[in-house]
Amino acid sequence: MSHYMTYEAEKPVIFRFSTAEILAANPHVKFCRLNSGDTRSNSYLDGAPPERGPRTFLSAADFDRTPSQVAEVTFEHKCAIAGPIGQDSHPDGRFKVIAV
Repeated sequence: MSHYMTYEAEKPVIFRFSTAEILAANPHVKFCRLNSGDTRSNSYLDGAPPERGPRTFLSAADFDRTPSQVAEVTFEHKCAIAGPIGQDSHPDGRFKVIAV
């Protein structure tokens, strides 16, 4: 909730969906261990930001970390919508279904 409160004044739109259904419909999914758009220096890298390159985004088969270490998910070229998608402006909202 604290992350939401950081952006609450910007009136974000929040989508809720079944991760399992989206991933099943998009086998071309790629996973990333870091925020690829805003890498920051890290003490474990002697103050340098993590490198980005051809192995920044990896398929599930090549991603050698735990699910809790996924920072970003991306779908190359397109993402098929699968299952109901809900929308609200608050994480505790009622999430109106906007697509099935």
